[in-house]
Amino acid sequence: MWPHAPTCQLDFEAFAQQFSPKIRGLQALDQVLDDDELDFFIALSSASAVLNSPELGAYASANAPMDAFMAHRRKQGKKGLSLAWGPWKDAGMAADHFDPATQLLNPVKSQDAIDLMERLLGSSQDYLAILPFGQRRAALGTMPICQELIASKETSKLNLADLDVQKISDFLCATLAPIFKLEVANFPQDEALSLLGMDSLMALEIKNVVEERTNATLQIVDLMGGMNITELAHQLSATQQIETTPISGKQEKAFPPDPRSAILMADP
Repeated sequence: MWPHAPTCQLDFEAFAQQFSPKIRGLQALDQVLDDDELDFFIALSSASAVLNSPELGAYASANAPMDAFMAHRRKQGKKGLSLAWGPWKDAGMAADHFDPATQLLNPVKSQDAIDLMERLLGSSQDYLAILPFGQRRAALGTMPICQELIASKETSKLNLADLDVQKISDFLCATLAPIFKLEVANFPQDEALSLLGMDSLMALEIKNVVEERTNATLQIVDLMGGMNITELAHQLSATQQIETTPISGKQEKAFPPDPRSAILMADP
């Protein structure tokens, strides 16, 4: 168990206790598997190295080098992915004393985490943070890293009102194909997404990715109701035309920015 204390009160032993199993263990695996052709190489990191983590200085500082180590492996042409998790609901260090009402992050169910991890095995990224924000998500605005992400997302979102239905369909195919592990050219636009193997967790991932990249909103019930890419493109196009229609001489902003879209939930 890690010591709960401000960083200035921690001694060398407290840091070594956290660094040793993480960094030395990762280095040992790297050396042993150096000549092997791996399908994946994943380190389980922590959101504490990204977000404000009072009294978790030693633990956070031990996870940050793991993230950097995976980036180093990628630059060498090797497999490497560091996944920064928040709390897991029914396993791990926070399982017995987690109060969602007082925490920034919602806990992730173990099975959901494992399912998501499986879909991220082929990610082209060296680092991803899985951060489902909870009741205190308004605190995001106080964190510099989140302020930068929110600002960049607000200025770079795609305005679907500027696209015709075919271009929206092309965008959806390019965005959703990696989630379904399909080639973009082979993505069946007229087949229901639910028939392509989409479950509720994948539907949530699709919703998050589309809303992160565009000014649109998606309803999971629509995705799960048998809708295909072509139908979804028509719906988004029609919705955008309605939402951007000038009212009383003013053009209303279609969708207010959602700070949750600044957080990467999966590899797009």
